[in-house]
Amino acid sequence: MARPLKTGQLRKNFIADITSAENLVAKVRPLANVHPGGPQRSLHVKHVYRVVELAFMGIVSEWEDFVEQTFIRYLSDGQSDSGYGAPHKSGESNDMQHSYSLLSQNANYDPTKHYLRFSDPGWTISQAEFFFTGGGPYASIRTHIARLREANLIRNRVAHSSAKCKSEFKTVALSYVNPSGTTLGQGYRVGSLMASRAIRHFGAAAHNVDYFKAFCDLYRKLADDICPV
Repeated sequence: MARPLKTGQLRKNFIADITSAENLVAKVRPLANVHPGGPQRSLHVKHVYRVVELAFMGIVSEWEDFVEQTFIRYLSDGQSDSGYGAPHKSGESNDMQHSYSLLSQNANYDPTKHYLRFSDPGWTISQAEFFFTGGGPYASIRTHIARLREANLIRNRVAHSSAKCKSEFKTVALSYVNPSGTTLGQGYRVGSLMASRAIRHFGAAAHNVDYFKAFCDLYRKLADDICPV
């Protein structure tokens, strides 16, 4: 009998990516200066914000890959380092390729050419509840589904400048920093939001950190839920 596929290394890699992004942001933020070029090394604040935005976008992308890769393995009877295996409703797949075929409903699914919808937390929950009892290790995604959807919209604004992305980001940002308002400050961007104190949506424990850190902590928690150690 083949050994179960492990998910623990995927968790470690994802956590390492989060930590790397945090370290980068921590190093670049002190360099922010509206008027760079003095005797001390500095960067214009807009460039610092851009680094933070790209770091956030990378975390969201890594999260989606982490969810997909763990899901495929759990569906193939994979286990976390602690020996946890997702409780299947009707048996596991034969292997990872079979898992892809089941999820896509395409016997010829090719992960190098096709893609699944793990960027959509609602779809992820739907699939988890279909294949695993109670949604298995992905059940906690439902508790945080609003934040995960908002993270997607924030990420989209980093990647795109369309009117749709701008409007969606504005709605999210206002709900985070000024729920009773209708406008953001001139030049307000994702980096501005990431630097704001997390006074809404993440609970009292996050009030002493900014939204970048609050999202990082959320992704860490979800990774621990998905891959118990």
